[in-house]
Amino acid sequence: METEKLYAETKPLLISLAYRMLGSMMDAEDIVQEAFISLNEIPSAHVRNPKSYLCKIVTHRCIDLLKSARKQREVYVGPWLPEPIITDRNPDELSEQYVQKETISTAYLLLLQQLSWTERVVFLLREVLQFDYDEIAEIVNKSNANCRQIFSRAKRSIHGVPANGGEMHEKAGAVVEQFIQALSIGNVNQLLDLLSTDVTLITDGGGKVRAALHPILGMDRIIRFFAGTLPKVPAGASLQMRNVNGQPGIIALDGNQVFCAISFHMQGERIKAIYMVVNPDKLMAVQKEIQGSSGLGYA
Repeated sequence: METEKLYAETKPLLISLAYRMLGSMMDAEDIVQEAFISLNEIPSAHVRNPKSYLCKIVTHRCIDLLKSARKQREVYVGPWLPEPIITDRNPDELSEQYVQKETISTAYLLLLQQLSWTERVVFLLREVLQFDYDEIAEIVNKSNANCRQIFSRAKRSIHGVPANGGEMHEKAGAVVEQFIQALSIGNVNQLLDLLSTDVTLITDGGGKVRAALHPILGMDRIIRFFAGTLPKVPAGASLQMRNVNGQPGIIALDGNQVFCAISFHMQGERIKAIYMVVNPDKLMAVQKEIQGSSGLGYA
């Protein structure tokens, strides 16, 4: 297969895999680019199945990166959240086969983090990317039967994230619009009708900017958090409703500079969890999109 055609056909799949493995679009793009460079350095006669070969390279490099980052994660300041991405649009290069928006929601990505690296890759290849077990076995260097067992174990561990149907997406959008209105006018009491009683707020500043060092639990504490935070927001700040990780979310800007990305986990018509990323290192992909850059291979 010609390199250019192979790149166009497999890049969305590889980005889908790497982003879900790592929770970082920047790292996912780097690893996929490196995988194609590695493929070009090998004689084509030595590669029987280019797609499987690329998946294997991406998988191994993701695991290597996760291993090297493990100690950094252990000393990470405050809660860790995946790097947010804007998913308002689907680039032409992205096949609908890989657009399963519920599997890139923040809540879902956090569930994936609970799996071992091997469980994660087997689960993603089978459940999300629809690989058969023979292909998976070749990629992870395990037997077909072993891959089936790993997948079953992983699937039992992944639960609690609702389906993201069109009607649910519309309801979530209406709730987020009300959330934005409440924040825009500084009326935190208006948030009460939107929050579940056992709602959780997780903020990720990574030690770069001020953020809560522990999850904030319960409606009353979260209301107090916003009451104390809103007066500190820049006077010229604006809120945009965008699809963040496949779900209705919020991007906060000071002029053209993104300083916060908010995503939600809904339960019925109420907010069960709020995820706020304020770590500037994790907002670079969102900043790129806001500035109109193209080429993000959304999963």
